[in-house]
Amino acid sequence: MTTTPNYGALLQSFWTPPTTSIAENPDSTSDSPSEPTDIIEFLGEDLFWQQTIPAQEPDLKEIPADLPPELVKALHAQGIHQFYSHQLKALQAIRAGKSLILTSPTASGKTLSTYPGILEGCMNAGHRALAFYGLRALALDQFHKISELLSAIPVAVRPVLAMMTGDVKTEEREQILASDPHILGVTPELIHFQLKQAWKSERWATFYQQLRYVLIDEAHTLSGSYGANMAWLIRRIRLAVDHYGGRSREVQFIFLSATCGNPKQLAQKLAGLKPTKRDPKPLIWIHRSGAAVPHRQVVVTQPSYNLTSDTARIIQFLLAQGKSGIAFCNSRRSVRDLTGLLKSNRVAAFYGGISPERRAEVVQQLQSGTIKWIIATEALEAGIDLPELECCVLRGWPGSKMAYQQRSGRAGRVKPQPTQYPN
Repeated sequence: MTTTPNYGALLQSFWTPPTTSIAENPDSTSDSPSEPTDIIEFLGEDLFWQQTIPAQEPDLKEIPADLPPELVKALHAQGIHQFYSHQLKALQAIRAGKSLILTSPTASGKTLSTYPGILEGCMNAGHRALAFYGLRALALDQFHKISELLSAIPVAVRPVLAMMTGDVKTEEREQILASDPHILGVTPELIHFQLKQAWKSERWATFYQQLRYVLIDEAHTLSGSYGANMAWLIRRIRLAVDHYGGRSREVQFIFLSATCGNPKQLAQKLAGLKPTKRDPKPLIWIHRSGAAVPHRQVVVTQPSYNLTSDTARIIQFLLAQGKSGIAFCNSRRSVRDLTGLLKSNRVAAFYGGISPERRAEVVQQLQSGTIKWIIATEALEAGIDLPELECCVLRGWPGSKMAYQQRSGRAGRVKPQPTQYPN
């Protein structure tokens, strides 16, 4: 079947508390019929809709030879010898002094699209960059990835990277600024409060004077009052840049999102960018991805009257097939119910309230293969990189197309033949 799923019908499902736990290794007898090995066969009459999405070959471009040689060598040390086409377009836009919004799909290398241009400006012209991340976990994840790239650049020319979130004490912030960071990873609330006291710190004044790039990840989350507050924060940053001797007109805004419905309008309103005679195109929208896309299979089941139990059986089936994955639930209660029903030491829960230590432990166990599945809330919708996962199960419709795309994008990020199974 190739028709669009009837999502209205899916919303008619009701949740009934499960009564029977799902055995990790159910007993089988010799005279029982052979077990299905294909998800379509396993679902049988419970199948509502399915689609196979073919793979897409990458559109690769050569790394510009005029990038700083130390940066090129660092990219090579990370195994990067070519850029995707959208990554090269982003680099060209940054070099041209343009603001941009990049809306390539999940796992298409958006971080690598922006940082070569930012690092070049930091290395050649001493520019500074503010990188905004709405979640502390996301900031830590991106900090780790950029640190790996920077570690391959010689110390003498290496831009300084630092991260500052709300839980960093005031005296520690001054120590961080004393390292003269070129790239400062922050959360919005920190800059909101810091702008009130920037006049007390010569280091903040110097940073704003040299500020050239403002990077905002997960731009699709900037809606409603949160988006309005971010728009005013950006205007306050512009005022600070001019107040301390910089040129706010030259500040470039770089927005990233995989699931934004009105990207140009959103970015222009947030950054206050308007076409002028001098600059009729102040913002570039890059949306055509050159990244490789793996083969995917999307499956939707019939509405369920015992959603937790049915979801557990699907996960148990995929576990028996040796597949790893992530299952999204719409509440912490559902996470606890589903994890408890599976009763498997190869399954772990993940939600916003778990400690950073537990989060790191779960990721490490995924990497080692000790854990095969994560049961998560929307806390993992953001672009936090996880070890390669083959499947994604959605326990119920997440409420919006944007949330669906974010959740389903958590799987199939590395392996050549990933599969998704929204439930």
